[in-house]
Amino acid sequence: MESLKVVDIRQNNLQNLSADMFFELSNIESINLSHNNLTNLPLELLKNSKKIIEFKLNYNNQNLQTIPSLFFAKLSRIRVIEMTGSGLLFLPENIFLSLFNLEYIHLEYNFLKNLSINIFNESYSLKEIHLGHNEIETLPIGIFSSLINLRILDLSWNQLETITTGLFEGLENLEQLIIDGNKIKEIEQNALCFLKNLLIAKFSNNNLTTVLNTLENNNTIFHCLFNIQQLHLENNQITDIFKNWTSFMNLNYLNLRNNHVKSINIGSIKSSDYSNLSIYLENNKIQTIEFDNCHNELSFSYFFELFIDNNPLICDCKIYKLLFYLEERSTVSSLNDFYVKNYQINIGNLKCHGPEFSKTTKILELNSKTFECLDTDYCPKICNCKMLPEGEKYTIDCSQKNLTEAPSMIMAPEGYHVELNLTNNSIKAMPNMSQPGYEKVSLLSLENNKINHLNDTNLSTNLRVLNLKNNELININNSVLNFIKNKMNLSVLMLDNNPWRCNCETREFLKFLKTINSTINLDNVTCHVNDKKIISLSQEELCHHENKWINNFIIINCLIMIIIIIVIIFLTTILCCCHFKIWLYDLFSCCFIGDKKENNKQFDAFLIFSELDENVLIDKLIKPLEESRGFELCVNYSDWPRSRYDNLSNGVVEEVENSKRVVLILSRNFINIEWSKYPSIYRQILSDKSANIIVIIYDKNLSINNIDSELRGYLKRHTCLDWDDPWFWKKLNFALPHKYKTKEKLKIVY
Repeated sequence: MESLKVVDIRQNNLQNLSADMFFELSNIESINLSHNNLTNLPLELLKNSKKIIEFKLNYNNQNLQTIPSLFFAKLSRIRVIEMTGSGLLFLPENIFLSLFNLEYIHLEYNFLKNLSINIFNESYSLKEIHLGHNEIETLPIGIFSSLINLRILDLSWNQLETITTGLFEGLENLEQLIIDGNKIKEIEQNALCFLKNLLIAKFSNNNLTTVLNTLENNNTIFHCLFNIQQLHLENNQITDIFKNWTSFMNLNYLNLRNNHVKSINIGSIKSSDYSNLSIYLENNKIQTIEFDNCHNELSFSYFFELFIDNNPLICDCKIYKLLFYLEERSTVSSLNDFYVKNYQINIGNLKCHGPEFSKTTKILELNSKTFECLDTDYCPKICNCKMLPEGEKYTIDCSQKNLTEAPSMIMAPEGYHVELNLTNNSIKAMPNMSQPGYEKVSLLSLENNKINHLNDTNLSTNLRVLNLKNNELININNSVLNFIKNKMNLSVLMLDNNPWRCNCETREFLKFLKTINSTINLDNVTCHVNDKKIISLSQEELCHHENKWINNFIIINCLIMIIIIIVIIFLTTILCCCHFKIWLYDLFSCCFIGDKKENNKQFDAFLIFSELDENVLIDKLIKPLEESRGFELCVNYSDWPRSRYDNLSNGVVEEVENSKRVVLILSRNFINIEWSKYPSIYRQILSDKSANIIVIIYDKNLSINNIDSELRGYLKRHTCLDWDDPWFWKKLNFALPHKYKTKEKLKIVY
């Protein structure tokens, strides 16, 4: 038994071991106690196993919780300790004391939460430490300071949140750092700078949001890993890619899958000379891919492969270079292009995630030669703009926007020519082509507007297409025609469906049409009067049409003047008819015969006035009418025997019925006294539709508009005469009953 070197008693359901179990096996080199049910290890179990090289106790079915202090003491030849999945909660500080030849430690899948700072102090030969799948939350600074030969450090799937500066001090020769599956949010500045020979770094499945080194502008925490070959950062929350990530001399693998990267610039992703680099960016949030500055690196010979499938790519104008790259990559003629030669971009089944009209469209279905993209950076707010990168064409569509004038300024990307669409608006004047940005306009469409004239300032030598169809142009002056013919290089000029005037002034326009008819569709350039094609007319026909039009114009104007004169005479006759009759009656009253129906009435007129005005009216009105004219008047001061009427109202009504006319002399006295005293009687008289009433306004300052509203309403229904009217007596004679004069002509008495 003394010569026995390997003891393998795994999977034997062992629960306890005696302290002297291996006492007589002094030459033993390997012990494997894995997959048993041990609850503890005797302190002196290995006391006599001085030659042991390998100790394994993996996946014990019971939790050992810990190992006795100095359990491995004085085992100077041991190289491998494996206690994976043994339920360890704690390790004594001196557990590995004086194990100068120890090279491999495996403590994965335990419940360790912390380690002592001195636990690895004298383990100078350690090459690999595996502490994955524990519950370690923090590690003291300096814990690895003596491990100058360590090559692999596995701290994956623990609870670490921060990598502090100094944690990796002493690990100058470390080649693999595995910290996957922790909760790391921050890696402190220069924390990785002790790892000068690190080849593989695994930080996947953490909570990293940025790896920017705030102490160095636009640099990252990886800047000092000069020999790094593989960088694993998948399943984090990283948002940016920095230039120095990919510029390491030996880097060939960069995994950024399932992060939050929003955009990439191919021109800023460069690997070192003569290296091959694969970058994995699937399942990020990449919306834009740019190719800036790719052509400046032709002296380099590096090559890299980029994987970008399953990203929410926006198919806007920035995608054009990607389309160009994907189409030109396979053509021999384009192999001299730097980014075609040095970059391989694998898009897989990548689809557009926007704009709305292009969603779900596969990138490989797009064509760079016909690709159009919406633009808002340069576009006027009310318009819609598109870019066609293939021909560097910028289209501004302002059609059907109810515009009354063109935009005062045009903007477009550098190097692009502009096609401006202003059709179907209400624009009355062409834009001034000297305004900012209009020098870039090569096509101008103003179809279906209200443009009625052109000036030299409306034109530009850069215009190639000008559309003026369906406007209100009647002529183009000679200076504009000369400018178009001598200074512009139009390929298309559209002048259809305008109301062109065809006269002698159109002769120059006709010459112009015949000179450049190759650029104009002349079928619908016609005269407004007769729809004849202008190009088909001769010089003589143009002037003939003008003379004929002038003659017609004169005839029409004469007819209009005659009609106007007739209308004026007719209106004048109607307006002056009343005065004309009065004038005739004054001259030839004997020729006018009164109404025979009135012959049975006793009085010519019944006069109503205020008793206060009686003295004046007798001399000025009553006597002239009775003596000079011979009228039979009934006046209330002489002919009205009031006493004979039992009822005053009945007496008034009877006298009105016995009179051919009722003459009311309206004065202030009448309004204030008579109207106020007997309103009901006068209402009855004035409202009698059979009575022929004449109202004489006697007071100069008395206005109908200022009297009682009820009285004013009655008066507006009857003839009113103004005492101060020069035609007063003529109008009064005409209004009174017509009778043949037997006395001399009525004289006016004042």
